[in-house]
Amino acid sequence: MTSTIMNTHQAFKALQRAGIDEQQAEAMVEIFTDMQQGKPDQPDDKQLSRVEQKVDQVDERLGHIERKIDKLGIRLNQIEIKVDKLEAGLVSSTRTVENLRDEVVTVKNDMRWIKRLLMVVTTTLCWWRP
Repeated sequence: MTSTIMNTHQAFKALQRAGIDEQQAEAMVEIFTDMQQGKPDQPDDKQLSRVEQKVDQVDERLGHIERKIDKLGIRLNQIEIKVDKLEAGLVSSTRTVENLRDEVVTVKNDMRWIKRLLMVVTTTLCWWRP
C-alpha cells in the first residue's frame, strides 16, 4: 500500500512538472489509481474515455499555447524590423548632425574672414578720405 501511495505522489509530481495544472494532475492520478486497483464501480471503457477526454483537453490547451507562441514570434519579428529601421534612422540622423556641425564650422570660419575683410576695408576707407 505504501508503494502505491508513493507511486501516485510521484505520478502527480511528474504530471505537474510536465506543465499540467494541479486539478488535472490530480484527476489523472485518480483515474490511473482506479485503473491500477481495478475498481469494479466503473467499467474500463468509461475510465479510458475519461483519460482520453483529459488528454484531448491537454492537447487542445497545448495547441492554443502553440498558436499564441506563434503569434508572439510574428510580433517579435515585426518589432525587430521596426528596431532595425529606428537604428538605421538614428545612424542617418547622426551623420546629418555631423555634416551640419562641419558646415557650421565652415560658415563660422567664413564669417571670421568676412569680418576681418570688412575691418580692413573700413579702416582703409577711413584713412583714404580726401
